[in-house]
Order: sequence, then C-alpha cells, then structure tokens
Amino acid sequence: MKGEPVVSAVDGPRQEKREPIVSAGLRPRGERRPSRWPLAIMVLAVLAALAVVPFLLLRPSLEGAALTRYQTATVSRATLTQRVGGAGVVVPRVERSVLASEAGVVASWSVAAGDEVAAGDVLARLQADSLHRELAAAESELASAQRRLQELDLQHAAEAAATADEATSLEAELTTLRADQRLAQELFDLGAASRSELDAAVAAVTATESRLRALSERAGREAQRRRLASEEAQAAVATALAAIETVEARISRLEVVSPVPGRVIEVRAPEGSAVSAGAVLAVVASTTDLSVRVDVREPQASRVVVGQPATVRVAGETYTGSVSWVAPQAHPGESGSMVAVAIDFEGSPPGLRLGGSVTAEIEVGRIEDAAYLPRGLFLATGGERYAFVVDGSAAHRRSVVFGIVDGDRVQVLDGLEVGEEVIVSSYEGIVDRTEVRLDPEGGPVAR
Repeated sequence: MKGEPVVSAVDGPRQEKREPIVSAGLRPRGERRPSRWPLAIMVLAVLAALAVVPFLLLRPSLEGAALTRYQTATVSRATLTQRVGGAGVVVPRVERSVLASEAGVVASWSVAAGDEVAAGDVLARLQADSLHRELAAAESELASAQRRLQELDLQHAAEAAATADEATSLEAELTTLRADQRLAQELFDLGAASRSELDAAVAAVTATESRLRALSERAGREAQRRRLASEEAQAAVATALAAIETVEARISRLEVVSPVPGRVIEVRAPEGSAVSAGAVLAVVASTTDLSVRVDVREPQASRVVVGQPATVRVAGETYTGSVSWVAPQAHPGESGSMVAVAIDFEGSPPGLRLGGSVTAEIEVGRIEDAAYLPRGLFLATGGERYAFVVDGSAAHRRSVVFGIVDGDRVQVLDGLEVGEEVIVSSYEGIVDRTEVRLDPEGGPVAR
C-alpha cells in the first residue's frame, strides 16, 4: 500500500535493522528522537568502576602499615656551615728544578727517582770537554803573564841600577867640579887666576848640575813608565788567575747537587744524553714542607677564595688548613670540569706521605638560625623529597625541600616547621604509603 513502510522479511530470529523512510531533518514536528544520555552515563559508570575498584583492592591498608621500631628527631635550629668538597693528593710546597750549569753530556747519575736527598748531595756528573780546553788556555795565559811580569821586573831593575850609577858618577863629578870652582875663586881673589879661568870653573859646575837635574827628571819618568808596565803585567796575571778560577768553578758545577732537601721525584736526562746549559735534569721536592692539591667541581669552585678555612683528611687523620691558591682556569676531570685548589696546612703535620690521597672540605659560608634535622637513613630511602611527620599514633608523609648537608645535619628549606617530630630511620617498606600507624607498644627506639 502506498505510503506504508516496507518491512524486509528475515529468516529465523534475525531481523534487518529498520531504516527510516524520512530523514532526521525531515521528521514531522512532534516526533521525539531517542535520548543518548543513559548510554553516556552507563559508560562513565563503567570507567569509574574500572578505576576505583583496582585502587580499593590495591590500596595499602593503614591497619597493616604499622611501625614498631623507628627513630624520630625534632626539627631544630642551628648555625650550619656550607662546605665545598674535593679529592686530591699531598704535594710539596717547595719543588725545585735541578738545572745543567753547562752544556755537556750526562756522565753518570748517583740517584734515581724516589730517592731521598739532602741539600748539597751530588745527584749527577756532567762531562764538558770544552771547559777543560778553556782551563788549559787560561793556565797558558797565566804562565805568559807571569813570565812577562818577571821579565819586566828584571829589566826595570837593570834600568834603575844604570840610572843610579849614572847619578852617582855625576854627583862625584859635581863634587870635584865644585872643589875646582872654590879653588879657582881663591886663586882669582889672590890674582893668581884669570877671570876666564874662574868663569870656566863656574860653567863646568853649572853644566854638571844641569845634567844631574836632567838625569833625576829622566829617572822619575822611567820609574813611572816601569811602574805602569809592571802594573799592566800584574793585571794580566790577575786576569789569567781569575779566568782559571772561573773555569775551575764551572768545572766544579759539573757535579750536579740538590738545591734543597727532599725527594727526587723526576729524572729527565738519562746517562749519555747531551744537554744544553739551563736544561732541567731532575726535580727535587720537599718532603717536610707539604701542601694539598684538590679538585673542586667548577660550579662549586666559584665560591672558593684564598684564605677560607679547610679540613683535610689523610689516612684517617684530620688536619686543618686554609686555601692558598685557586686555579684561574678549569681542567677536564672524571666527574666533569674541575678547578684545582691548593690548601696549606696549619703547621707541619708529621708522617704525611708525598703523593698520598686526601679529601678536603672548604668552608665557603654559614647559614645562621637554619632549620635542620639529623642526617639519617630516611634521606636515602625517602628519595630526599619527603618525610613522615609524627602526629599522635600515626605519621603522615609530607613533601619536604632539603638544603645543604653539614656533617650529620641536613638543612630543611621547606615543608617542616621547627619543633615537629619526624621519623628519621629507614623508610624501607613504607615508601609507597602516605600514612603509617605507629605501634604504641613498640615505640621509637633510642637514637
């Protein structure tokens, strides 16, 4: 019939879904669509059941989470010290390089790396043939200078003797001429001698006196010349002697000695090797004046300055000291970028071994009136992010922010108040709980 819906025949119980003839948009007004809200509510109920039921089944029971043995501590206030730590070694404060005084060949070593030496001990011997040639030349020059001085001495003595003889002769001649002059004067006064005879006698005396004065002047000039020549020859002898002393001193330094007492920590030039003047042959380090060199992580090193107090632990012993040097630049290390820091001991601790391993803590600041808890196992098993706060017969987990660690104390930055009691023993077995029951019979164990 026209206008009737068509119903498809089905075999058995199965029926084809009936399709509407009129589309949803063309349904007559007043015809109601089936509501989908019941279906949505049913789906949400199923999802809630799937989420809640496992939670209820798996939720830890407070009744089963009971602590019978635990340790507690009260949040307190104190001054906490901020420290920067690092590992390092014992190093010498005094370390001297032993240099070759001359170019030559290392003839022999008297010590080896690791040997203890005293100041002045012979470490090695060098061979320098050129120095022996210089010594021979200087000795030859000395012999020549000495011979020249001896020759001058003989020559000057002969010249001085000849001048003295000539002066003696002139003085004797002058004595005779003066006697002749007096006689001529007497004869002239008696009229027995003429004026010309007297004048001749006077002229002879005058001439001889002039010759004697000239001889004396010449003798003075020659004496000065001989003195200058003698001084020059003596200076040549002194120069030759000084040259010999210099070469001998250089030869003596071919024996290489230790400049300081300590330990030979390095030998750089093996026997038979040629070295230049000034080359480093070995390194000697003091074994009594020691320091510490530690590596500090670069971010922490920015807080380290010279003069800060430090604590050094060596072979189970604890020593005090202070920062004496901070490297201006970082270097790569096993744990990242590191900065070298030197720490000097207060006094000279006995028994320290050069190169021994150390750990050090440097005080870089203090926090006054800081809240803290004793450091305990809860930090390791609690992930350092929360703590169980005691509240009567139960303990509730609370998020906590921890700060610096000062020895056996850890700073509390946030999450706890001063005076609150906190479980500080191990959280093993309760790390997934938000609340635990405290057994009043077990009670806290003594700390």
